[in-house]
Amino acid sequence: MKRYLECCCGIVVVGLSLFMAGAAKPSAGDALRVERLLSGIARQAHQPEDQERRSEVSQQELNAYIAHRLARENQPAVDSIRVDLLDNGRVNSVVHVDPRQLQLDILLGDVLRFEIAGIMDSRSGAARLHLIALKLNGQPVKPQVLDFVIATAAYYHGWDWEGIEGWYALPAGVKRMIVQKGKVVLVH
Repeated sequence: MKRYLECCCGIVVVGLSLFMAGAAKPSAGDALRVERLLSGIARQAHQPEDQERRSEVSQQELNAYIAHRLARENQPAVDSIRVDLLDNGRVNSVVHVDPRQLQLDILLGDVLRFEIAGIMDSRSGAARLHLIALKLNGQPVKPQVLDFVIATAAYYHGWDWEGIEGWYALPAGVKRMIVQKGKVVLVH
């Protein structure tokens, strides 16, 4: 579960998790391409390299991979994550959380739809998202609301959580990410 949280945060933090895209319907082929790419990067991580390599993942492939990862989870707290990759490291996202899985429905309602805008930062195999704007069900909220929901999920599932703007490990072998319009460049 810790690896799942790191990956989701990396993706959204790419990845935290974590955006308002109108991309095409996710396909299994796109998800498998990203999975194979990450596996290949992880295998090469221990080989000495003279120079850095770069691999690109499109916004559509990233969203398909996120959907694929969420579908494999047993009782996930996150229903869906959609990512929009913009220029200059900016990302927008829509994250749907199932409050019943976290026993937060009485406190926060039946629908938790977070709209997140931020700037992705990465270095030395880790990434984080600097929040610019955050809305819950269309209303602006403070970052502590999202932090509370994720901290509750982390506690419930036994995950490590360093806070909404904490640094989270990127997939094995990935040194850093560069977010550009419609794609993310993985430096390995």
